[in-house]
Amino acid sequence: MIKEPRDPNLGTAVIRPDAPVIANSAHAWAIEYTIGATSIVPGGAVRFTIPYGFTPPQLTYPTGMGYTTLQVSNPAVRMALHLKDAKTGWCESMWGLHVYAEVESGTLKQGDRLTLNYGQGDGKGYTGDGAFVRYFEGDAEFTVLVDAKGTRGEPDGGFRQIGGDPPVLQILGERVDHLFAVVPSIAAPGKPLTLKLTARDRNKNTDVRCTERFIVKSPDGNEHDHKMSLADAGRCVFTSLRSDHDGVIRVPVRSADGTLQAISNPCLHSDSPTGANIYWGDLHIMTVVATDSWRRRITVISAGLGRPAEVCRYARDIAHMDFCAITDGDYAPTEPYYSYYSDEEWEENKQAVRDLYEPGRFVTILGSEYHERQHCGDKNILYREDDAALLRWCDLDGDQPEALWKALKGKKALTVPHHTASGSCKLNVWDSYDPNYLRLVEIYSIWGNSEAPDVPRVNFWENNFNNSIRSGLNKGYRFGLVASGDSHDGRPGTSDWMRLRRGFPNGLVAVHAKELTRETIFDALWDRHCYGTTGARIILFFGLNGAHMGDELSGAEHKRRRVLQVRAIGTGPIAAVDVVRNGREVHTLRPASDEVEFEWEDRDDFDRVCLTGYDGKPFVYYYVRVTQADGEIAWSSPIWIS
Repeated sequence: MIKEPRDPNLGTAVIRPDAPVIANSAHAWAIEYTIGATSIVPGGAVRFTIPYGFTPPQLTYPTGMGYTTLQVSNPAVRMALHLKDAKTGWCESMWGLHVYAEVESGTLKQGDRLTLNYGQGDGKGYTGDGAFVRYFEGDAEFTVLVDAKGTRGEPDGGFRQIGGDPPVLQILGERVDHLFAVVPSIAAPGKPLTLKLTARDRNKNTDVRCTERFIVKSPDGNEHDHKMSLADAGRCVFTSLRSDHDGVIRVPVRSADGTLQAISNPCLHSDSPTGANIYWGDLHIMTVVATDSWRRRITVISAGLGRPAEVCRYARDIAHMDFCAITDGDYAPTEPYYSYYSDEEWEENKQAVRDLYEPGRFVTILGSEYHERQHCGDKNILYREDDAALLRWCDLDGDQPEALWKALKGKKALTVPHHTASGSCKLNVWDSYDPNYLRLVEIYSIWGNSEAPDVPRVNFWENNFNNSIRSGLNKGYRFGLVASGDSHDGRPGTSDWMRLRRGFPNGLVAVHAKELTRETIFDALWDRHCYGTTGARIILFFGLNGAHMGDELSGAEHKRRRVLQVRAIGTGPIAAVDVVRNGREVHTLRPASDEVEFEWEDRDDFDRVCLTGYDGKPFVYYYVRVTQADGEIAWSSPIWIS
């Protein structure tokens, strides 16, 4: 949890009105803080935090959005309002923008009350325009912290959290704008098909108030309908759909009045070419992990929203994913984001992993983020089992990341670097490698694409392409490619929010596995039988000389003749399929249709095109990138010949 200590003697706070609000709507609120047993002396300050995504508070224009004023119940106390702390220079924290109320004279004593009027005008004839609610659903916390003595001398800035539950607003989605319909990517012929439906607004929030009647046309021509009630909370499931069609099917959905229409992701209704199913998930999710006997919520380390169990249920029931991993960060020592992932919080994560695991329906994977910013950058740790000790980089002695891999010895685990070209741009991501643990890399998330400098959706922050995915592959490292979220808004699979701003849409990882259990999903990830997408459920098969994506080949026969097999089924028209060899596109097909299947033989001499790996041995690697006309992308894991 965050290192700002909690002190129940500092009082409590509420927000008025506290009724649920609609995303993107404008309102005004009063945050009322009642002083507790600890008095606040001259120089002391109260720090109110307005959540990110809301209109930034401002003190200048009474009729403008976000105008903020302060009322003090004790007339003997004079206070000043600031947007930046004069003593520390801080103006924001992990989750919002601060408003500082500093005591200039007099003393605030128990029972005194401060009222921060946000978006309400000045109360002297000027009416404010209110303040906009952020665009995504969930709880918004207006935290209140106090530096009673004004010392600011402690490592956390001297501010302590007040007692009681923090002021919280529940944000609901707007009215339904479109439908999200999901069917399995592969379904065996002759067996019933299930379609999962969510009513979404323009920002992919769930319209929990939706009461429309929806009609699904089964592939066999029969129609099935369901009228949503408030108890459905914006989602429903159609079971026992049937199809006699052998091949690719897409299931249409519409509202009864025809104003809303959607088509599901493609389903390959035949035997799988690999003998495995395709399952979808998100392996990089941040939450607000907190365990406390007297507080329901605390803004903590991962700068995320939603408790682990809540977020897993969202992934399962609303984003309609097959698996997920909560990967809260272990330690962030940088001002003003001091934070520490405690053993108690880790226990809450583990409990959610155990409670929400349901073989055949939904898989939870135990994980955490190893927040190492000294040498090789951040990595997510994923475990095959549902129990492990929390590994914080600040607790492990020795060189990094070798200290991590040493601590994992004997554990079946994966360590997955992410946003390598951007978030770790000042580090040396590819200085170290361990084939037992570094077997996957996250190529894409809401940060963007770390593949290479000349590809779509490059990370929007500073980039160092010496740390790109291709740079690591060119060294001979054997890692598969996945995509995920790194989401911070409690909406895995649908997010585009990264703490301070909007990013790219949430990525997904697809796994080729024979069944939906924790062991088979993890083992398929370990074998690199997986691929990543920018969020679209594109079906992708990639083989080479009979090997599957993620495999390694050796032998003279594979050097002499190298035949690649590719099949892609898009969620829309496919603009290009690129074969990448050793970091360069060597073959491109532009099908202009939503399905493509082809073979391509690389006739270039192996010894002429091969690279020399970190181990001094020659090798060639290939992977496939599929780009749709709508900009959605899928990346296969590579296949190596050495």
